[in-house]
Amino acid sequence: MLGRGSSDGIDLEAIETAARRQAPGVAARAIEQRINADASDYAGTHLPCGCGESARYAGRRAKSLQSVLGELRLERAYYHCRACSSGFCPRDRVLRIEKTCLSPAVSRLAGRVGAMVSFEEGSQLLEELAGLRVDASQVERGGESLGEEIAADEQRYTEPLEEMPLAPTLYMGLDGTGIPMRAVGTGGTRGQAAPRFGGNE
Repeated sequence: MLGRGSSDGIDLEAIETAARRQAPGVAARAIEQRINADASDYAGTHLPCGCGESARYAGRRAKSLQSVLGELRLERAYYHCRACSSGFCPRDRVLRIEKTCLSPAVSRLAGRVGAMVSFEEGSQLLEELAGLRVDASQVERGGESLGEEIAADEQRYTEPLEEMPLAPTLYMGLDGTGIPMRAVGTGGTRGQAAPRFGGNE
């Protein structure tokens, strides 16, 4: 493909597609190696658990993650709480990948397509346009997660109503001239145009 021979007859689309599939994998391996080489997420033999008890370090655990560059396999320090029989990885919290197998970038993409088209169509679009294999159920969860983030931001940054001064007079306008109506609902009044719906409907 990169030689000095004639470029006649080359399928450019096939080359583009193959390069797009291979190039991100190189970046994914570099990120994977960089993160896995860093063991600073080990924070001692014990960490506080959400239940109020102490969770014990139980080694490093692997997690497969779908990123915009392809699949990543990350090694993280794992802490287990015997009191509530649950575990957690501090690094997951930092990377924002708790309780999900999608990277933050993929989650955002899934949320966007899920808000515009059906979840099944969103899954197909992600594969066709970005080369990402994301199930329809994951697109749905991505949309729900994005919605929760937006709701939380609105609660965080919206000024409470009681702190806002209210105007002494409020005005409201309503323009209903463009509303289509059935003939039976016009009461014999002639409009500017013929009713959109027939009288028998």
